[in-house]
Amino acid sequence: MADKKYLDGDGVAQVWQATKGYADQPDHITDAMLAQTGGVLGTVGIIESQIVGMNGVIVPPPFILGTRYVSNGAEAYSSNNVRMTFALGTYIDLKQGDVVMKDASVINYFGGGYTADGGSTFVAVPTQTGNRYVVQADGEYFFWVSKPNDAAFTADEIADGWKYITFTRSGSLKDTVDEIASDTSIADIKTAIDYQVDAITPTDFYVLPNVGKDLNSSGALYESSATANIDTSGFIPLSGLYGVCRVVTNMTKFPLGGIYYYGSASEGSYIDRRFPGTNYEFDTFNGETVVWMPIDSTISGAKYIRFTSDNNRGFRFWVVESGPQAGVLDEYAKLPFAGKSIVNFGDSIFGLTRPPHDVSSYLAQDTGATVYNAGFGGCEMSTHADPNYAPFSM
Repeated sequence: MADKKYLDGDGVAQVWQATKGYADQPDHITDAMLAQTGGVLGTVGIIESQIVGMNGVIVPPPFILGTRYVSNGAEAYSSNNVRMTFALGTYIDLKQGDVVMKDASVINYFGGGYTADGGSTFVAVPTQTGNRYVVQADGEYFFWVSKPNDAAFTADEIADGWKYITFTRSGSLKDTVDEIASDTSIADIKTAIDYQVDAITPTDFYVLPNVGKDLNSSGALYESSATANIDTSGFIPLSGLYGVCRVVTNMTKFPLGGIYYYGSASEGSYIDRRFPGTNYEFDTFNGETVVWMPIDSTISGAKYIRFTSDNNRGFRFWVVESGPQAGVLDEYAKLPFAGKSIVNFGDSIFGLTRPPHDVSSYLAQDTGATVYNAGFGGCEMSTHADPNYAPFSM
């Protein structure tokens, strides 16, 4: 049996484990013991799978100047002062699906390589220009990073290399929260809008005040015989805007109008415009057939929009926002925890049911909060007899 040490603390659990006698499992610290105040012990299980599974953080080795790369299936090294890499001979154990993130304010590119057979062969990690890289295979990895314009790294930056490229275990609570927080997909935006379905009634529509007027290529209103069937909205703040929902009378596709972007509520601040054309799908919202005019969040400096539409197509409009504006019924923003975050813990009732029919989704709908589900099947509201579930129980 391995020698064990444990230390009582003032209410702070501490984990100690000597690995003598476990040479056949060098990658796992097994039979670990959790020491709590009063010397009460509880088995944690494999530290690697339990603790990393909760906080998600995988600590990298130290950094040095230079670059490590893969050449003809072998690892190579080159010295320079414009790249920073793991110290020679060091690696980080990653699993398929783990996430590598760079600090874009400091790092421009990163890359590296890995071995899945103990160093016999190496496979390159292609140079990454994005902020996020998902690990493709289990293995021992090394990475290098570079700064914009190939600027040199300082001694302080080398010592703090772990701050600029981070590693997160796939499926951990941290990974889940990070993924949800950074997800700006249309599907999730529409899910957020769906929280408002019961709060918007068919009589609450945006009225386009500029009847018979269109916008020209400079974002200015104009009127002519050709604009008789065109109406244009007023200036609508982009802050908190989910989108413009257009109710249609039939499912025949035709080009939508345009969305014009401005830096302020004035025509002189016009920036750009977008025409969705027929690139859209029909949806059901509040019991009616609708299409969504997409908002382009990549237009720099945009703070307001105006939109145009044919007025002979039977269109009606909802401007769906998170704050009260003319023509919008916004009960969602009045919900008790709108704009706040909630993390719920629980057993399989929480952990094994998927959105949108899980407890967490209903909690979000009724409170207005963003809810993160940390439920785990088999957990209890007391000390769990099974050591594998104890760390996740209350």
